[in-house]
Amino acid sequence: MVYRTLLLASTMWSNTCESRLFSHAPAHTGTKAPMRSGVLMVLLMMGMVMTLAPAWAQAEKVDNPQYQTWAQFGVGASTTHSGEAAMQGMVVTMKKVTTLTALDGDKAVLSNATTVIMGGREMPTPTQTETVAAKVESSEIDPVYQDPNSVENSQVEHGNETIKVAGRSFDCLWYSYESVDKGKPVSGKVWMCKDVPGGMVRVRGESQGSQFKMDLVELNEGN
Repeated sequence: MVYRTLLLASTMWSNTCESRLFSHAPAHTGTKAPMRSGVLMVLLMMGMVMTLAPAWAQAEKVDNPQYQTWAQFGVGASTTHSGEAAMQGMVVTMKKVTTLTALDGDKAVLSNATTVIMGGREMPTPTQTETVAAKVESSEIDPVYQDPNSVENSQVEHGNETIKVAGRSFDCLWYSYESVDKGKPVSGKVWMCKDVPGGMVRVRGESQGSQFKMDLVELNEGN
């Protein structure tokens, strides 16, 4: 059975942060090197993958619920998430704006713009384009987009909670997970709501002494 990360920051804070952050950082030697690697670890924890689907798994394609979370809104719909990653006394703040730029029966096209803030300095990253297919193999669907009572979620703790972010209250379905990665405990929790483009409302995570949190701070339902 396939279990992907409950930290959907794999799509929120992808590779954009690493290259932009380090391109602005001066070269260090000696004792400063662990700090750079520590920041990288914080960023990478946001893209943890619990298990990958077998390469040989072939199945008929089904409706992609992630696509549907965008398709119910109009072009121009957007979400802004703000988050912090903390490790060894360092705090890296990030803001991610995701906008639905095109939509048809086959796909949703998203524009992702991330800004990394460290030491009071804003470091925008190049805007990236993401395509979300309308149909995918069932093994490609993250459990957080599926029915909480499905087989895929049978071993994942979940529940309902109303939380207030972005000046509104959202009735959310949350999922949490605890595991061990390379001998180190990892845990995560994500709150999802169908009334939000893309579905994600809040994320919390912890791995190897690093903590990560992210919240929805603004949304636009589009045309």
